[in-house]
Amino acid sequence: MRKQIVFVLTELYGNESDTEVNVLGVYTTKTKAKEMLAEKKQKVLESYEQAFCGEYEVSEDHPTLFEITNKNEYIWEQLLITENEVV
Repeated sequence: MRKQIVFVLTELYGNESDTEVNVLGVYTTKTKAKEMLAEKKQKVLESYEQAFCGEYEVSEDHPTLFEITNKNEYIWEQLLITENEVV
C-alpha cells in the first residue's frame, strides 16, 4: 500500500478544570494547513480581544504553532499542525 503524508490541524484549549482537543482538519499539503491555521488564528485573536479586552498574551506564533493565554485567568488556546504518515 502507498503511504501518504498528511498535515493535521488541531485546536487545544482549556481552563482550570477542563481541557479539550478538536481536530479542525486534515490536509494533503502543508501550505493548505498553514492557510487554515492562519484563518483560525485571526478568529481566535478577535474572540480573545472581545472577551478579554487586551488582557491576553500570544506566547507562540509560528506558521505551524499558535498559542494564546489569558493574563488574569488560567485560560489558554493552542493551534498546532502535525505531520503524520497514513496508509
